[in-house]
Amino acid sequence: MNMKSNQRTLLLSIVVALFSQIYISFLVSDFKISIAIILIPLCLFLFSNLDTMRLTTYTAGFVLLFRVLVSAVSEGFSYAILASHVPELFFYTFYGVILYAFCRDELPFDLNRLFLILVVSDFCANLIELLIRIGYHFTTFEFKALLLLLLVAVLRSSLVWLILQGLKFYRLLIIKEKHEERYRKLLWLISLLKTEMYWMKGNMQDIEKVMANAYQLFEKISSDKDPDSWQDLSLTIAKDVHEIKKDYGLVFQGIEEILENRLQTQEMRFKEVIQILKESMHNEEKHRKARIALNFRTGRDFHTLEHYALMSIFRNLIMNSMDAMEDSEEEEQIYFIHEETDDRHIFSVQDTGSGIKEEDLPFIFSPGFSSKIDYETGNVNRGLGLSLVKEIVEDQLDGTIQVRSEGGVGTTFKVTIPKEKIEVNAS
Repeated sequence: MNMKSNQRTLLLSIVVALFSQIYISFLVSDFKISIAIILIPLCLFLFSNLDTMRLTTYTAGFVLLFRVLVSAVSEGFSYAILASHVPELFFYTFYGVILYAFCRDELPFDLNRLFLILVVSDFCANLIELLIRIGYHFTTFEFKALLLLLLVAVLRSSLVWLILQGLKFYRLLIIKEKHEERYRKLLWLISLLKTEMYWMKGNMQDIEKVMANAYQLFEKISSDKDPDSWQDLSLTIAKDVHEIKKDYGLVFQGIEEILENRLQTQEMRFKEVIQILKESMHNEEKHRKARIALNFRTGRDFHTLEHYALMSIFRNLIMNSMDAMEDSEEEEQIYFIHEETDDRHIFSVQDTGSGIKEEDLPFIFSPGFSSKIDYETGNVNRGLGLSLVKEIVEDQLDGTIQVRSEGGVGTTFKVTIPKEKIEVNAS
C-alpha cells in the first residue's frame, strides 16, 4: 500500500470512529450499537485500493481512543473505563476478519450477495463482543439477544444496501451520459475518417496506373522492345509513386490530427477496460469452432489514459491464443492475469493451446511472420498482431514482452509495463 492510500485509510477510519460516538446501549452494560459500522462497507465500495483489514484495525484503535477520551472528560480516567471499552476492539477487528474472508479482493458488485455477507459479518462480530462482555460481567446469556443482534445486523446491512442501490443507479445515469457523449464523438470521428478514406480510394486508381506502367516496362525490357521509351516510362513511374507517397502522407497526417485533436482522450478505470475486453472476447469466442473458456483475474484497480494501447495489446494476445486453439476438439483455457510489483504492472496471457514450435519462437514478433497457413485456401495470417504488440509495449509504453511456449502444453505471453507509463498519478 502506498503512502497516499495509507493516509486515506487513516482519514476514513477516523471518520468512522467519530460516527461511532453516536450510539444506543442495550442488552448488557457498555454494549453499544452505532451507525458507524455502515460506513466501513460504503468506504470499501466507493474507494478503490482500500485494505479491509487495515481499515477495520485502524478504526478499532480510534474507536477505543475516542470512547476512552470522551469518558475520561466526563467521568475521569480509570482502568475500569478502559477495560469497559476494550471489547469494542474485538467487534471491529472480527468484523474486518469476517468481511475479508468473504471478500478477499473487493466487495462484490452483486448487492444481494453483499447484503448477506454484511449481515453475517455484523451479526458474528456483535456476538463475539457480546459474549466477551457477558463473561466480563458474569451475566447470563439469553436467546432473545441473538434475535436482537440479528435484527440489528439486518437493519444496518439493509441501510447499506439501500445507499449502494442509490449510488449504483446514480452511477448508471452518469455512465449513460458519458457513453452518449463518447458516441457523439465517435460519430464525428468516423465521419472525419471517412473523408480521409475517400482520398485513399482515389489513390487506388493512381496505384493501378503505376502497376500498369510497371508491367508495361517489364514487358518491354523482357522483349528488348522500344528501349528509347524505357527511361521515360521509368521516370513516369517514379513521379507517380512520389505523388502517391505525398498523398498518403497527407492522409496519415490528417488521421493523426483527428485522433490527437478531435477526440480528446479521457482516463478510464482499468477494470472498465477489462470489462470491455471480456465482453468483446466472449463475443469473439462464440464465433469460434473450438470450445474456449476465458478466465480473468485482475488485481488493484487504477485510472489510465492508455486504455487504447492496453486494449490493443490484450486483444491481440488473446486473439493469438484463440487462433492457436482453432482446431482443438477439447475445451481449451485462456487465462488473463494481472499482477503488480512496487513500480510495474505485469499482464500475462496463458493458454492451453498447441504451443509454438521452438524454432519459430525467435521470429514470432517479426512483421509478416506467421505459423498459421491455411493450405486449402492459401490464406495466411501474416502475424502483424504480435509485431504491433511488441511495438506498442516497447516503443510507446517502455515495457517488455516475453514469451514461453511448450508444444502440446500451451503458451504464455508476459507483458511488463512501468506504472508511471499507464497509471494516472502513479506513485
